[in-house]
Amino acid sequence: MRRLLFPFSVLLSTLVLHSAAPVHAQQREILDQKLNSAGEGYTVLRVWGSRQQIGYAIGATFADDIVSAFDEVRDMSGNYYSVLRGAMTSLTFLPKGVEEEFNGLVEGVKSVRPEADVDATDMKVLNTFGDWSYACRSHSCWGSRVEAPYSTLSTRRLDFGSPLAVVHHHVLYAIEPSDEPVRWVNLAWPGFVSVVTGVNEYGSLVSVHDFQSSVVADPGVLSRTMAARHLLSSVPALPIEEHLAWAQQQLSDQPIATGTFINFYAPNGYGGVFTCAPGKVCSSPRTPQQNYRDGEVLITTNSQTDGHSTPSGASFLDPYYDTPGPKTLESHFGVMVSDELHMMTVGFRSKGDMRLLAHGRTSEGWTPRIDVEWSTLFPTPTNDAGADAEPPDAPISMDATADSESEIAVESGADSSNSAPPDSSDDPSNSSDEPSEGGCGCKVNGSPSTRSWYVFPLGFLALGVFAQRRRGGCAIVDRG
Repeated sequence: MRRLLFPFSVLLSTLVLHSAAPVHAQQREILDQKLNSAGEGYTVLRVWGSRQQIGYAIGATFADDIVSAFDEVRDMSGNYYSVLRGAMTSLTFLPKGVEEEFNGLVEGVKSVRPEADVDATDMKVLNTFGDWSYACRSHSCWGSRVEAPYSTLSTRRLDFGSPLAVVHHHVLYAIEPSDEPVRWVNLAWPGFVSVVTGVNEYGSLVSVHDFQSSVVADPGVLSRTMAARHLLSSVPALPIEEHLAWAQQQLSDQPIATGTFINFYAPNGYGGVFTCAPGKVCSSPRTPQQNYRDGEVLITTNSQTDGHSTPSGASFLDPYYDTPGPKTLESHFGVMVSDELHMMTVGFRSKGDMRLLAHGRTSEGWTPRIDVEWSTLFPTPTNDAGADAEPPDAPISMDATADSESEIAVESGADSSNSAPPDSSDDPSNSSDEPSEGGCGCKVNGSPSTRSWYVFPLGFLALGVFAQRRRGGCAIVDRG
């Protein structure tokens, strides 16, 4: 295995914003950061306050990355960009009040880059990135299939290319809002407040998968990534057994723009998977079935299933679950390692008491793995936090063999030792040769040449919106 070493420095834990009012300077803390000379790697960022303050903190922290991302998007989309901006006015954005975050993002960027030509509509274009195309794998298990101290293990793997340079800077956001009911974590990129992979303090892992690869550009449709954000961050103080029914009610009368599966992996078997056809409201969720692995496993790919068998594209998980014995956090992560853009595993103990593993792709391999306790991300304990939680000052583990005081290690190849499980009984090697079942192009490279994955859907969506406006009807864009 080839290792590429880059010098790095860990930033001050509290980063002072220049050209920003003191009230904004207090709303963020960089808990850890490992970036190479090209700006690739990861940042772990805690933000708190109102939606506007959180948006401002994110915008100011990543102003340069966000400006560069817009330069790329505008260059790729060309004349279609103005049509894309117009399309944002037809979409619904949830949760209510999220417009304040988009405004805050703009203010934060301009506090550092006052010349930046960005506004809230541009931020919406960036945050609907997750509606263009994703091919993914996710699995969750609980009960007798999980080794203590965890009661549930959930992993989401995002299989996608690298259409923008900014997606090689992975950000683990720890978000503590004053105007939303729960704390939540978002694994994303600079400037993103939408959700493709996230977990809230209840331990519910929410993510989106591609399904029926079309976009319906109809007025009032909701971006699937904003739907995931709403379900993740707006869940009220209900018993965990009632969260899935609440999520179903939220989606019951809201059409979703892009065909998708929305995973709502609530812990201990209380979750499910929503199927959302393009431009339609989502169906009732698929839930665990007793005749499939004793009702203790949920698996999602990009293919439909009734839950009574392994879905197409996940046969590599059959040997893993066929092997007797409870699963470890390490093996749950390791069995999924392939060529993902990013991946996150949640080891759930109880509300506000979790351990997270995550990594992301760079142009040369993967970032060092993030290994962090919930109590490190949120030093103030959550109500009902479990007794097994680490103390608030527990350090983040980099899980890299390189000296963390002087260098960053970027792993090259899918056999990364920092991602492999500790025992051979849960051998992750099945994933390295997994078939591309279900029409999911899972084997992608980190090369910028994969930006075509983004360019063509972007252009076709713009054309679809234009045609829909000319005809006053619904435009369906097939992303093939």
